[in-house]
Amino acid sequence: MTQKKRFKQKRQVAAKVPPEQRNTVKGNKKRVVSMEAKLPKLKQLRKRKMRKRLWLLLSLFSFAILLIIYFQSSLSHVNLIEIEGADEVTEQSVIDASQIRSGDDLWHPLFSKKELEKSIQKKLPQVKSVKINLNGINSLTLTITEYKTMAYLSKEDQYYNILENGKILKESRKVTLGNKLIVRNFEEGDVLDQFIQDLDHLTPKIQNTISEVSYEPTDTNKYLINLYMNDGNMAIASIPDFYERLKYYAGFTEEIRKEYGEQKGIVDLEVGAFFYPYGHENMAPPKEETPPTE
Repeated sequence: MTQKKRFKQKRQVAAKVPPEQRNTVKGNKKRVVSMEAKLPKLKQLRKRKMRKRLWLLLSLFSFAILLIIYFQSSLSHVNLIEIEGADEVTEQSVIDASQIRSGDDLWHPLFSKKELEKSIQKKLPQVKSVKINLNGINSLTLTITEYKTMAYLSKEDQYYNILENGKILKESRKVTLGNKLIVRNFEEGDVLDQFIQDLDHLTPKIQNTISEVSYEPTDTNKYLINLYMNDGNMAIASIPDFYERLKYYAGFTEEIRKEYGEQKGIVDLEVGAFFYPYGHENMAPPKEETPPTE
């Protein structure tokens, strides 16, 4: 068969095929070609996804292994305990109250901070607040704030801290720390709370003129106190306003020296201001009877 005859037959066959089917055949051919072109890309995408999943699994597995190694090593245990802010409270007493020991699990105190902080405050009343923090890799720092000691209660040759919140520590000491005021006959309660508030109003200069304070209530005045001054005099005053009256003590004693010289005695500041030398208490002016202060 000649080429011309073959060409004519093809044209005849093509002429018999409707135009719609011709377009469908061409479209199918294009789809087959396009799918074959996309297959390599799909394979690459699958490989990438498989790699990502593999890396994720390997990362999780490695992390789990490292975590096990960490908790088995000494890095997950307390190596050092540091105490900051301790002034009157000893560092060892803070460590004992925390019950944290070198070699203990590092994360237990960090996850139970609130409970430990409350426990320390309960065991050590002078601790106002405490913060537990991680320091470095496996060291802990306990930062404490103390209640300020306002005075020392003297009782049977022992001294007890009186704190700014009105609490008297049960633990005693044989000597006082610093230049704090020494007081006698006080107990926890409203009177001591008021005394601490008034004491906080005194300037350091005026406080340094007082050697000792004794609480001496009477039937008519439950706030009466005797102040033994460093100059040898004894002042009598009432707690609600004694810090105001002591502001004028220095000026008043100057007037006393002009009249009595270096003679010492009692400076009565309870009502007004009076002076009578020791041994001449009968010179004291009579006091008006007043109902007990509630």
